[in-house]
Amino acid sequence: MTDHDRRQLAAILAMLGSDAAGERDNAARLAEAFRRKRGLDWVDIIIPHEAPSPPPAPPRIGRGEMVYYASLAVGFAVLIKVFGT
Repeated sequence: MTDHDRRQLAAILAMLGSDAAGERDNAARLAEAFRRKRGLDWVDIIIPHEAPSPPPAPPRIGRGEMVYYASLAVGFAVLIKVFGT
């Protein structure tokens, strides 16, 4: 649901506290129509789905490790150049 939807539903639900029975009945009908129009059930509205957490950042490697991996890459490139694939 969007923020606008949440504000709209909050305004509808606020009418449930009315002293007038007709206004309370109308609020219940409006809330149900709101839910049905959006294809939600009450659990979806009360307990919204959270966005998935972003994946963790890849581990950082230090300068020494970068030099090591770069030298391995160069070594493999030389082997391939010398011996072919």
